[in-house]
Amino acid sequence: MKIAIVVFSPSGNTLKVAEMLKKELVKQENEVQLLDITRNREIFKTGGFKDFLDKQLEEHDLLCIGGPVYAHHLHYNVQDVIRSLPRPGGKWGKLAIPFVTYGTISSGIALHEASVLLKRSGRKTIYGMKLEAFHCMSRLLSIQVGKGLPDQGSLVIIRELVKRIGLLNKTQWGQASDITPTLDYQSLIGKLKAKCIFRERFWHRHIYPQLEIKHDSCKLCGQCIKACPVQRLMIIKGTVAMSQGPECIHCGECIRACPVQAIKFQCDLQKWEHLFAEAAEGKGPMPSRERPKSSIYPFGGL
Repeated sequence: MKIAIVVFSPSGNTLKVAEMLKKELVKQENEVQLLDITRNREIFKTGGFKDFLDKQLEEHDLLCIGGPVYAHHLHYNVQDVIRSLPRPGGKWGKLAIPFVTYGTISSGIALHEASVLLKRSGRKTIYGMKLEAFHCMSRLLSIQVGKGLPDQGSLVIIRELVKRIGLLNKTQWGQASDITPTLDYQSLIGKLKAKCIFRERFWHRHIYPQLEIKHDSCKLCGQCIKACPVQRLMIIKGTVAMSQGPECIHCGECIRACPVQAIKFQCDLQKWEHLFAEAAEGKGPMPSRERPKSSIYPFGGL
């Protein structure tokens, strides 16, 4: 089988899963292309997802598309990638598998969002996979939410997914069922939270703390620019600044990359520390109560 894996991975968790998936698929003698769109200046400066995919994505029977969960949603850049897909036909396969990583708290409605968009593009979602991962914001805090994840336990789930893919021979592709309804697994309250409260772009613009750059400390080394997953940072008139291009996604990668701590979020980190600590214990306004934490959908065989 020819399989294409497209991934957006700001902190590296989803890319790690994609690489594990590719390795296991290749072991089963599949032809696999892994296309990582993270930090691709061409597409994030122009929004040219469609042209990029036309040029770079090879012929495939099955498309696996992965990204992180941000505020209970599939990251909007991954949603935009799916919206940019042409209808199946020619080099474009009809079967699809969305997969997500999330920082322990909630996978939200991400898999269902992906499957609905894939269905609109003319594709059929045959499986879905969610994997618990290290929360990227933990790198800025003392509490380590999901430390060490994804791990060998994640690999067990990935191998099960590869096994299921292997059971589908070419004559069965057209008979495979679309599992979009199965991916609508959150409670009514969970879905209302995602749709009414955790509106991702609104939170990025109005709720999440803004970046502050200390220009007197900055050494213009460019490490933050290289680290930015959406290539928003650039040197303008001799200082690091945020361009008018893609919006900041608040991943904290630039903060982590800066060797002189010249970038920070304008916020009370102790407050966020408290929220994350409560969530990890299943308490507070964003409790981590999701079970199972990691899974393949539909259930069975694990």
